[in-house]
Amino acid sequence: MSVARRALAPLLAAALGVVATAAAPRGLAVSTIYVGPGGGSGGCAAPAHATIDGAIAAATSGDTIHVCAGTYTQATSYLTGTLRIEGDGIGQTIVESDGSTNRAFTIPGDASNVITIADLTIRDITTDDVGAGIYAGGASTLTVERVRFSVLETNGFAGGALFADGVTLTIRDSQFVGNRANGDAAVHCQDVCDVEVSGTLFTDNVATSNPASALFVYDGTVEVWNSTFINNTGPEMQLAISSAVLRNVTMLSQGSGILITPGEGSVEIHESIIAGRESPMAPPATWHGANLASHPADGASLHATWAQIVGGETPAITTVGDTQVFALFAGHPAAGAGDNAECAAAPVSGVDQTGAARPQGADCDLGAYETAYVAAALPPTSAPSSPLVDALTVALLALAALVAAEGALRGVGATLRG
Repeated sequence: MSVARRALAPLLAAALGVVATAAAPRGLAVSTIYVGPGGGSGGCAAPAHATIDGAIAAATSGDTIHVCAGTYTQATSYLTGTLRIEGDGIGQTIVESDGSTNRAFTIPGDASNVITIADLTIRDITTDDVGAGIYAGGASTLTVERVRFSVLETNGFAGGALFADGVTLTIRDSQFVGNRANGDAAVHCQDVCDVEVSGTLFTDNVATSNPASALFVYDGTVEVWNSTFINNTGPEMQLAISSAVLRNVTMLSQGSGILITPGEGSVEIHESIIAGRESPMAPPATWHGANLASHPADGASLHATWAQIVGGETPAITTVGDTQVFALFAGHPAAGAGDNAECAAAPVSGVDQTGAARPQGADCDLGAYETAYVAAALPPTSAPSSPLVDALTVALLALAALVAAEGALRGVGATLRG
């Protein structure tokens, strides 16, 4: 951080504090309430609650509940008003089952419920209801940031990790891994959902009956960018009466990529890789600019076989930071095939799924991850050599000898050094 930025930081923090205080409803003190394992300080700012429910009971609308690092067994917590639940990071703050069949968080259907859940892991919960991780009811607003949903299962009909019923849903920089449902395995949205997904991984999710293994949206709008869908069972995405825009998405399915209910849903695809062992998608679809698909009939500008795209039978994923990506290998048809204007424009805004800059080379890659290609270094040599260099060396040595001889004759005693 520069000296100027250091000097400005306290002033900016103070200004933001004034804005936050002014924005808070009169009569309500916006505060942060801490949850620590066992209560007490627990490494958190005191006073701390021992349970998330205890902190929720003490909170008022506008508060933040900070759940410190640790593992918390959880029955259903009901979240209302404007509330932020945040942890110390994926893998640090963990919410898991208390042994019952209750989901982790329930947001009742009300437009006044504006909830953010961030920086934690929700894992190992099985419920007989929908949405083992989170249920969000009609007209509410839910933002999920840097949350890992792992091994969540519903015996209900859909939404193993997250079930949204007519909500505004934003998912950023998150992971849906190994979730399972009779219906749609990871995320199910119905009854006019407005959905944004960015920087997010969907992998190893299994839908046993309804086809959408990763994301199902029935009625509403969907925008997905810088996200990876890989190794899920069944179609990655299913759309019905929905319009979707995909930008810099990597979608590699053992089944099909996108299923659109005929005559109902529609999708635009930009700068993406859409490949499946079966048909990567059903019409209608509009392809913009360069895209790579495994079936030439789909209208994408670039085509390759499944094996050429994934480099083998099963797509290989690479861990980068807290997430996983499909890294393009040398010679991959999507490498450098993108449009720099497209990847610079919002919402992609010149970064990839991991936050790295696009492009890494001369031109952007297709898909969610921008692979950095490094040219191999030339082997070191003792000294450059060529006929021209050799001739110049001989000439310089001869000139030095003449200068030394002339100096000796004049008594200067010039000496060749080096």
